[in-house]
Amino acid sequence: MTPFLSSRVRSGLMVLALALVGGPGCALILHVAQAGQDAKDAVHSVQRNARMAWLKPRADKGDPAALAELGGIMLSTADQGTPDEQRGLELLSSGADKGDARGQAVLAEWSLNHEPNNPSVVARSIPMLQRAATQACRFKRYGITSKAPISPYHTLVYFLERTERMDEARLWEARGVMHCKEPDAQLLARQASVDGSRWSKPLPALALLLLTDSPADIKAGTAGHDPALLEAARREAARLRELVARSEHDYPAPTRQELP
Repeated sequence: MTPFLSSRVRSGLMVLALALVGGPGCALILHVAQAGQDAKDAVHSVQRNARMAWLKPRADKGDPAALAELGGIMLSTADQGTPDEQRGLELLSSGADKGDARGQAVLAEWSLNHEPNNPSVVARSIPMLQRAATQACRFKRYGITSKAPISPYHTLVYFLERTERMDEARLWEARGVMHCKEPDAQLLARQASVDGSRWSKPLPALALLLLTDSPADIKAGTAGHDPALLEAARREAARLRELVARSEHDYPAPTRQELP
């Protein structure tokens, strides 16, 4: 056994030793952890304030991206029902109204999360998501966050299904697969397979799988299925391809995978 231990091992042994001494050791560990979190929060606060200071003069001049980002940062840190939240929402809305795609995606998701059962909110948010989806597949959130990016395709399909606009949902689901690989071919292959448990009717998953450009996953997902079912899936995939091609007249395919 080497007498030299890695820093990770030494840290692990130190935590174990402190834990074994009981209450005082546990209290010390908690104190150190809290101090580390406080330091990280302080750094994030400085970074956030610097970014907002940089954005403000640009937002004052009406720059759509600056308006949306400044509002989005304010919304990400404001308490619910406060003036900061209202001001952040106003700025974000202004940037989205001026055409900023990231702002549209963030505003639509924020609105739908807060009022998912409000028909007017849903009706206003769906077109914003559709416009955002022509710019990118995913959008980073505002502020310092570890949350996953926003996928306008995913949110669109969910709320189109909730409002029983099933034909539109299938169209945007197909666009997500063809333009953004969402869901990816491996997941679709698992869902479409004979052993797939998530789909009581495999036809929708098979059709989406056939829209992918992954021969290996298509082979895995279609194996063992009845030939008549596979033929029906091919017809449905062809129909979806035609719908997607027609939709691109009004909603072009996105040119980027992720913004900004």
